[in-house]
Amino acid sequence: MKLEEIWNINKVEQDIRAAFAENSETKLLALLKDNSFLFYELFSRKMGVQPVFCEVNFGGSLRCDFAWLNDNSDGPEWVLVEVEKPKMRLFNKDAKPSSELNKAIEQVKSWQRYFAENPQDKKSVFGAVARFRYILICGDTKEWKEENAAKWRVYENGTNNIEIKSSDVFCR
Repeated sequence: MKLEEIWNINKVEQDIRAAFAENSETKLLALLKDNSFLFYELFSRKMGVQPVFCEVNFGGSLRCDFAWLNDNSDGPEWVLVEVEKPKMRLFNKDAKPSSELNKAIEQVKSWQRYFAENPQDKKSVFGAVARFRYILICGDTKEWKEENAAKWRVYENGTNNIEIKSSDVFCR
């Protein structure tokens, strides 16, 4: 069976361009739910079946947009993903992170805090796997390539245990 028989690649490309043009998080999320191959760049292992779970709830009020289990050679890890608007404003004119970016980072940090404070709930939702990888997807590559933004992201990726990626990761 050919890939074109499973997914209508041309329609997916058209839909992703529309979601980006409209800066629609809702349209992007709907597209991702129906087209798990768009996560390819985020998978640790590129071969095999990778089930992607949508809207995983934990802690009563917390939810990640997507999650999957990586079966890495150094042990399994859960990947939790938060997706924001594709063209979300990342920085203010004074080169400081926008309130939207800070809010998105805080949302992912709230997951980390919850798991640290509630190990039994973490275990009941995610099983015995103790290692997590957190990914925040927001903004576009053009803004992330600006010098200030690139330096800021490198620092944040290293200090918060949150991988911050541009929305363009779904277009590769």
